[in-house]
Amino acid sequence: MSGRPDASQEELRSYYALRAAEYDRIYAKPERQADLREIERWLAATLRDETVLEVACGTGWWTRVIAPVARAVLAIDAAPETLAIARDRVAAPHVAFEVGDAYALPHGRAAFSAAFAGFWLSHVPRARQAEFLRGLNVALQPGAKVVLLDNRYVEGSSTPIAEQDAAGDTWQTRRLDDGSTHRVLKNFPGEGELRALAASGLGSAEGYRAWDHYWAFEYRVPAPEPILALAGEDEIRAGTGDDFAALVDCDPLAARSEARRDALAAWLAQATVLVSREQERIAGFLVLEHGLFGHGFVPLVCVRPDDRRRGHALRLLAAAEARCRTAKLFASANASNGASQALLARAGFVRSGTIENLDAGDPELVYFKAVSRDDGDEPSSCAP
Repeated sequence: MSGRPDASQEELRSYYALRAAEYDRIYAKPERQADLREIERWLAATLRDETVLEVACGTGWWTRVIAPVARAVLAIDAAPETLAIARDRVAAPHVAFEVGDAYALPHGRAAFSAAFAGFWLSHVPRARQAEFLRGLNVALQPGAKVVLLDNRYVEGSSTPIAEQDAAGDTWQTRRLDDGSTHRVLKNFPGEGELRALAASGLGSAEGYRAWDHYWAFEYRVPAPEPILALAGEDEIRAGTGDDFAALVDCDPLAARSEARRDALAAWLAQATVLVSREQERIAGFLVLEHGLFGHGFVPLVCVRPDDRRRGHALRLLAAAEARCRTAKLFASANASNGASQALLARAGFVRSGTIENLDAGDPELVYFKAVSRDDGDEPSSCAP
């Protein structure tokens, strides 16, 4: 996942690079010691025996708590300066540190059963919180545990809020030992906001805990929805010209766009359409092409609004995988389309890149899935 350019995030990375040597002083505040000791015990118990992806690990303060109890840890941070301290703090063969982008997390490399993001969500603009968490989910196993830990605002202990912008984000003015001052994004989401984020399709909330100075929130990454058994062999079939009106009826864009109707007609003529039927009517369709540098590509999955959440989209993607003629199957979704991104993640696709400048201000996110066939035969075409 490639993050969109964001000036505030680059400023944040530079700020923490400059602050690296003095970073850990924040954990020395006397009024926070009781909370910290309790959180250390709780976090170790929560992530015991997990394979953990740690986001924004900083100087490794929390990595040192996780490492002794976890099976393996990959800890990433955007600032090499803080990572250098983290590597010195935690030297263990099952712990790896990498420079990385929280909006472009590694995927497809390890089976992470859990993730931990300490004091990071508060630095994510409210408009990008769902984007960050969707990208995190894709990097994890279905059903994985996600643990978020962050600050509560406490007058007299927290750095005062200097301003709130039009997007609802709050900012602090922070001073470093060298005398420099920095405008730092720092939000303080409440329990209701966190639960609403999870409920938006990101996962199932498992619990919220609050201490005097900190909060923690846990949720589970959605497990793949079961692909429902087909009622008959013709439940999913290749589309034909006779299906054109039904496809237009499924696709809200086709009703108002002649260009989309022309595209649907062309896909049907090229025998690249699969349809999913229920009770003798078409409930959804998928387009499977093989023109993306010679690889399989799904440019469109569409399900009639009344038939959504009934397994049609997942069945169509499984059918496309079975009919793909290449070892790689790609798909895409707009950055603004969280439902399509969640669908592709549930179907086992992983992020593979970003294409800018197709839709103004709304990048196209590319997804990938390896297609394996036990019989070694070439997959059949989309034609029946």
